[in-house]
Amino acid sequence: MISADRSPIWPAEVVGSITHSSKLAAAAVSSKGHGIRAIGFDIEELTPLADELIEEICLESERLWLQSQPAATRGLLAKAIFSIKEAVYKCQFPLTLEMFGFERVRVEPDLRRNSFTAHFTEKVGAFCPEAPLFGKIWIAEQHIFSLLVLR
Repeated sequence: MISADRSPIWPAEVVGSITHSSKLAAAAVSSKGHGIRAIGFDIEELTPLADELIEEICLESERLWLQSQPAATRGLLAKAIFSIKEAVYKCQFPLTLEMFGFERVRVEPDLRRNSFTAHFTEKVGAFCPEAPLFGKIWIAEQHIFSLLVLR
């Protein structure tokens, strides 16, 4: 079932996140009894993010990081930033019920370690800007997978 805001409705003892691309669909689900408060999961096809979307999605610090990367990979890395921000958004929403734009999350991908750090740029619910969130990111099967689990 889905709610009026299109977010999934989980049984009371369950947390989870659903995602899909045109070729894959997936869910990450856990019992709250395992100490997990929220999950954010995103899948994106491994295609470059359109140049005209980079400024809308990426903060200045993220665009500077992109500029330091090889030109041939920048569009794909921008798509990875988008995927991470989607996972962060999906993770926080069940806890805060706040909708917001891409400018509210700053991310630092570390693709060599298949990880990322994310920070809110301002207070969102109980989330403070100085508190880092640590997640995982993988590139496989022509997709980008981003996952954030909050305990």
